[in-house]
Amino acid sequence: MAQKGVFDLLGALARLAGPKPWHLLVAGNGPEEESFRARVRSLGLQNRVTLAGYLNSSLLALAYRGADLFVFPSWSEGFPTVILEAMDAGLPIVTTHLRGAADHLQEGIHACFVPPRDP
Repeated sequence: MAQKGVFDLLGALARLAGPKPWHLLVAGNGPEEESFRARVRSLGLQNRVTLAGYLNSSLLALAYRGADLFVFPSWSEGFPTVILEAMDAGLPIVTTHLRGAADHLQEGIHACFVPPRDP
């Protein structure tokens, strides 16, 4: 869903589409999945973005273990479980200055905060 900031994330990643290797795995699905797929195509990121859809707990744990970084660019949240899951996996976290996240995470220690809606 757009308010999760995933379209903003695509805009940011499109700026990194040079020679440095990176790959985005998006877990979950929602009503804007086709629009998201279209945006991936329009930005030419088909080879760098995988839409995994819903992942059960064991597959999600594998995804966390295989990641180098966790990005959660949501515009508005409490303290989402996914942040705790990423912390449990030992991942560096990039997120917006969410109410709950800002209450529990410190810039430069637990997370890198980015402005919402600003790729």
